[in-house]
Parts: sequence; C-alpha cells; structure tokens
Amino acid sequence: MKKIVRSLSFLLFVLFHLTTSFTQTQVDNKEEARKKLETNISFARNNVAKNEKLLAISDSLIRTGNAMIEDSKLEARCIAVERKKLDKEHASGRKILVKLSGSSDKTEATKAKTELKAFEIQYKADSKNLDNMLNTASRNYITGTNLVNRGETGNRNAKDNLISAQTSLDAAQARYVAMSGFADGIVADKRKKK
Repeated sequence: MKKIVRSLSFLLFVLFHLTTSFTQTQVDNKEEARKKLETNISFARNNVAKNEKLLAISDSLIRTGNAMIEDSKLEARCIAVERKKLDKEHASGRKILVKLSGSSDKTEATKAKTELKAFEIQYKADSKNLDNMLNTASRNYITGTNLVNRGETGNRNAKDNLISAQTSLDAAQARYVAMSGFADGIVADKRKKK
C-alpha cells in the first residue's frame, strides 16, 4: 500500500511538474511571438519613415532641378539680348573705324587702324565672356534636367517602396492585434495611404 501511495504521489508530482513546465513553455512561446511581432512592427515603421524621407528628398531634387532649369533659361535669354546689343555696337563701331582707316590723312588712318585692332580685341574678349556665360547656363540647364530625372526616378521608387512598407506595417499591426486581442498603442499611429 505504501508502495502504491508512493508511486501515486510520485506520478502526481511528475504530472504536476510537466503541466507547469508545459504551460510555462506556452507562455514563453507566446511572449517570444509577441516580441517578434513588436520587432516586426518597429522595423516596418522604420521602413515607412525611411521611404517617406526618400520621397521628400526626391521632391526636393525635382524642385531644385526645375529652379535651375528656369534660371538657366532666363540667363540664356539675357545673354542673347546682350549678344545682340554687342554685335550691333560692334558693327556700327567697326563701320566707322573702317571708314576712318581708309582716310587720305595717314596719321588719322593709322590711328583708326590701331583703334580698330583694339576694338576687335575688346569685341573678342566680350564675345568670349558671353560664350562662357552661355556655357555655364547650358551646364546649369543640363544639371537641372539631370536632377529632375533623378528626382522623378527616386520619387517613383520611393512611392512604390512606401506602399509596400505601409502594407507590411498594416499586416504586422493586424497580426499583433489578432495575437494579443487588443491594441495597446501599437496601432495608434496607423496611417492609410491611397
């Protein structure tokens, strides 16, 4: 009888410890799953924030590129006006100096020829300066166009990635709510993108 009681008490003791450890394992597994879901939510939120930042950077590139394009177009128009004015002044000044260099008075003719040479040198320098300004405006236009293209590409990619990151965040939050049975602040920051 004592043997049976001992065996029975031993069996109850083992059974009690097994059920306790089994329930403890279930609680630990549930806690691990909850922590894993919280980590997934945190990762998804970071991913959404990263893509929103990339979207803002892309928008900034587009704005900067458009501003550079407009500035370079305006500068090119101003340079064209200045070139027209310079060419007009050159033509009228050259005409007078060529006429004077053909004069019968030798001193006046040599003086006009030296003035003509100086006038031509000044015209070439001014013309080269305008060419350099036009090249700078062209480079700014090309740079602006490249910025707009880069911004548009980044914008498309960021929007696509943002949609998938938001979907991922929504799914992770839904899994967390389904697992825990309530939303304890995890889904308070839920945003829907359309």
